[in-house]
Amino acid sequence: FLETDNEGNGILRRRDIKNALYGFDIPLTPREFEKLWASYDTEGKGHITYQEFLQKLGVNYSPAVHRPCAEDYFNFMGHFTKPQQLQEEMKELQQSTEKAVAARDKLVDCYQDISKAFTKIDKSKTNYISICKMQKVLEECGCSLTEGELTNLLNSWGVSRHDNSINYLDFLRAVENSKSTGAQPKEKEESMPINFATLNPQEVVRKIQEVVESSQLALSTAFSALDKEDTGFVKSTEFGQVLKDFCHKLTDNQYHYFLRKLRIHLTPYINWKYFLQNFSCFLEETAEEWAEKMPKGPPPTSPKAMASRDILARLHKAVTSHYHAITQEFENFDTMKTNTISREEFRAVCNRNVQILTDEQFDRLWNEMPVNAKGRLKYPDFLSRFSSERAATPTATGDSAAAQRGSSVPDVSEGIRSALSLPNQELRPGSKPQSHPCTAASTTAIPGTPPLQNCDPIESRLRKRIQGCWRQLLKECKEKDVARQGDISASEFLALVEKFNLDISKEECQQLIIKYDLKNNGKFAYCDFIQSCVLLLKAKESSLMQRMKIQNAHKMKDSGAETSSFYSALLRIQPKIVHCWRPMRRTFKSYDEAGTGLLSVADFRTVLRQYSINLSEEEFFHILEYYDKTLSSNISYNDFLRAFLQ
Repeated sequence: FLETDNEGNGILRRRDIKNALYGFDIPLTPREFEKLWASYDTEGKGHITYQEFLQKLGVNYSPAVHRPCAEDYFNFMGHFTKPQQLQEEMKELQQSTEKAVAARDKLVDCYQDISKAFTKIDKSKTNYISICKMQKVLEECGCSLTEGELTNLLNSWGVSRHDNSINYLDFLRAVENSKSTGAQPKEKEESMPINFATLNPQEVVRKIQEVVESSQLALSTAFSALDKEDTGFVKSTEFGQVLKDFCHKLTDNQYHYFLRKLRIHLTPYINWKYFLQNFSCFLEETAEEWAEKMPKGPPPTSPKAMASRDILARLHKAVTSHYHAITQEFENFDTMKTNTISREEFRAVCNRNVQILTDEQFDRLWNEMPVNAKGRLKYPDFLSRFSSERAATPTATGDSAAAQRGSSVPDVSEGIRSALSLPNQELRPGSKPQSHPCTAASTTAIPGTPPLQNCDPIESRLRKRIQGCWRQLLKECKEKDVARQGDISASEFLALVEKFNLDISKEECQQLIIKYDLKNNGKFAYCDFIQSCVLLLKAKESSLMQRMKIQNAHKMKDSGAETSSFYSALLRIQPKIVHCWRPMRRTFKSYDEAGTGLLSVADFRTVLRQYSINLSEEEFFHILEYYDKTLSSNISYNDFLRAFLQ
């Protein structure tokens, strides 16, 4: 800690914590840091004591360990408060600065000689040279520097090391660039930042005026980074954070006092452009007039911005509902397997799956996409962004339907990873194990399960192959299942696929592993798999004059569109549902603790996975469209089952 309070306790301020985080390469966004600081400074004092900080970290404070030695206590406590010590530190800083300036000037004067010497040494043309060799070259050219001085100089210029070697071209470029900075007045180099913690309230406004006047360009850059749409407005909290970054140790109380003096303390949004342009002429006597001239509130969202949000919402909805189809289109374009596609190829995908876009609309959309240095779309990043649950957040105001659907359809790649690596989960409260032959394993899945899989084509092919060897397959699975849990690891299943020559690809194996990971622990439920392929070899045959009926729409409170995809999915899963609808209904009811007859989308998905129902995510989406037209996120499981029992 750098300061002490009146009682001699070491204290930490907001800025100290932020500097420590960045020092350990733990950068946080302003919002994340505000949450972190609020969890430490629960009383809003603007600082916390060393003891409180350790307590939050779960470390017991011990005076013997965490306080300075007795003989050094006085010097330690007065280190940052005695004027003599401050003067000594300023003198040391001034001397080190003068040394750095002198070293830089020498390097600039000997630039040509140093450049030739580096080129001569670099015989392998790698552009890299060791620190030791660099010191030797500089010494020969009349610029002798210790390793510490050289390191400090490199750090100040942002020249990085690699295995104790540096790119001498970066070094030379930094020397060249330092010529312009070397011509700056010494007064600026020697100036110390104003310590706002030591100021009384009457001085705060005047000192902030000095900081704003001397840092206009840097402040403008910082505000522009927050104001991405260039509206001229930022939130009051963001405005304060920027000021605190530039005003050394500006406290919360001082900041709020500053806002009250400017008569903008009740303004949720502050026009930073007006502030930078007019704050130099601010006078407390004319504060009300100054504040009245400041534009109020952010301007309404432009029609173009609304249209962009609507297109992003449509794109998100398209990706979540047609994930596999869009992925396949990307892979077809990506013939070189670089995981990228061109701008025009992406536009063709959008035109087919979202809507036909004008040049202006597509330009705005393209600016939002993850593009590499060559101007090609990184489609794995795109799919991850627009198929994940987080993607629904920015589009919530633009298209609530897209946000609703996005929250219920997980990312496929995340699902695969979770299927292979999720730890064991506990039983869901209120759920009961099922003993019917058609049920899944005895442990139910948790919300946020991997995506549904339609493995019907794969299983249909496997039935003929497994029919002659299922007993031996079952025997080997049981031998590997030492704990008798009814499941084996994914790698063991893959090994058995090869051993029994089941003739399915790795991608198809992955689909089966996801489908039969019924406990969400990354293991393959072999009992359910063999049961599906052997005991249910044939679905119940129906005559040509029979067909499945869907309950009439008027019997349901709210029903959606009846699409061909919806009907084909119900027709395919009908035999399985008819076979086990009774235990499935019991499972539905165990999730429906309130007895409303409704289940959340996550619970409904979990039960379908538990019974190994062959549905793709796209088909599941169409079923949701039919049974949840009002986007209530609730499904009537009785209506769903009734469709198969008429």
